[in-house]
Amino acid sequence: MPSACPLTPRRPSSATRVRRRAGRPVARAQEKLRTGKYATTTEFAADVRLVWKNAKLYNQEGSDIYDAAASLERDFEALFAPVPRGPLRTNDSLAKAKDIVK
Repeated sequence: MPSACPLTPRRPSSATRVRRRAGRPVARAQEKLRTGKYATTTEFAADVRLVWKNAKLYNQEGSDIYDAAASLERDFEALFAPVPRGPLRTNDSLAKAKDIVK
């Protein structure tokens, strides 16, 4: 049986591709928050919620990742509830949002 040539690019496994896709919303949310790209608290929350949605969509219910996402989603909603809705550029809203993603 011929061995694989070390120079032949290998296609990533489906699990690797899912991890790469699922990880992007996290990095995007962190970067947008760090650089002040969010216009509203609702826009910020939508990106964070996408992280939980993806984690639950791409993992089987009852798995550690699914359960962690569900738990973090509940925690996020509890922490986000008192955050004022509207422009994120205000110091109070921005400070609260940054505290959530630490």
